[in-house]
Amino acid sequence: MSYKYREVEIEGMHCDLVFGYIKIQTLLLSPICPHLCEHIWALIGKVRYCRLSAQVF
Repeated sequence: MSYKYREVEIEGMHCDLVFGYIKIQTLLLSPICPHLCEHIWALIGKVRYCRLSAQVF
């Protein structure tokens, strides 16, 4: 994520936007580095496995 967004946004970063970005990037990277993505998926509070969610997404 670009630091420009953080610099430009006066009221602070929008939590939903940031977590949405992290979710999409995690799903895109899951075929390449699945163990790391599963760890990130758990850190953002998702219960189901990332690779199962990617099939539904």
